[in-house]
Amino acid sequence: MKFFLVLLAFYFSIFNTVGQEKEEFYKEVDEKEVREHYLKYSIEVPENWFSYKTDPGLMAHSPNQYKDSIHPHTNVASVIIRTNLYKRKSLEKSLKFFLRSKKKQYGNFNYKLIDVEHKLYGKFYMIRYFELKNKETTINLTSIINWEGTTYCLFYSSRKFNYDKYVLDVLKMINSFKIKE
Repeated sequence: MKFFLVLLAFYFSIFNTVGQEKEEFYKEVDEKEVREHYLKYSIEVPENWFSYKTDPGLMAHSPNQYKDSIHPHTNVASVIIRTNLYKRKSLEKSLKFFLRSKKKQYGNFNYKLIDVEHKLYGKFYMIRYFELKNKETTINLTSIINWEGTTYCLFYSSRKFNYDKYVLDVLKMINSFKIKE
């Protein structure tokens, strides 16, 4: 009887998915899909990087060498852009909110704050900090840009030993960030 119920549940799970398109995550997407995802802004992804969707509906970019190893619980080098994550009217308020949320999350939150100039949007902040993810130390670099009351966050995360290898590519991506008018 138990076997029959398991078989019946399996049958209905297959039956319910027939005809429904299921979006795939952690699979490479083409440039057209990246452009469609970034309706309000854009970045230039280096040729030695690829793009993929993550399960919360975000677009991520990682070096080509990680194409076969991306999944939700890996610490591969990646860049993700989020908009209005910190809905604050000014750059300083967005920074304070970010730091406050990290201090709540980690308690003893240590970071390095860097003031930077974007060629199109002026002053922005970069926050560099360490984090323990999946029992590995990662280095995170969060860039906070506030333009006309909208906050854009560009997140770079990498294993500690790989961080420097990709940071120049990431800086180029950040500098290529452009808000569409």
